[in-house]
Amino acid sequence: MAVAASFTIATACRDSDYDPSPTSPAVTSPTASSLVGLWKGPLNGSGGKGVVTMRLQADSTISADNENPNYTRVDGVWAVTGGRFAATGRTPAGTVVKLVAPFVSSVRLTGTWSADNGASGTFEVVKQ
Repeated sequence: MAVAASFTIATACRDSDYDPSPTSPAVTSPTASSLVGLWKGPLNGSGGKGVVTMRLQADSTISADNENPNYTRVDGVWAVTGGRFAATGRTPAGTVVKLVAPFVSSVRLTGTWSADNGASGTFEVVKQ
């Protein structure tokens, strides 16, 4: 997840524009609560292959880091609605990254990611 390849396209966002503060309410549904925790697995995309580590918090925040230095940290919010996991975050440079996956298991998420700079790819994470 730290998924937006920031080297792909530079953004014109100032540091003062970056606000990773959560904008969603705390997670309260049993389905969403089952996802709270540490997740790890392969990520593929515009910046190559990597291993992403996602932290889904009960306050609906998400942070993600990647072992591949072509991907930067992402901080944002997540939710599960209508059988679908969705997260939106920003890199420190201000690139917006979105992740989506069908919710079929509380131990594995397999989905896609895209960034507003044109970068995109897939991820498959397993709850640790």
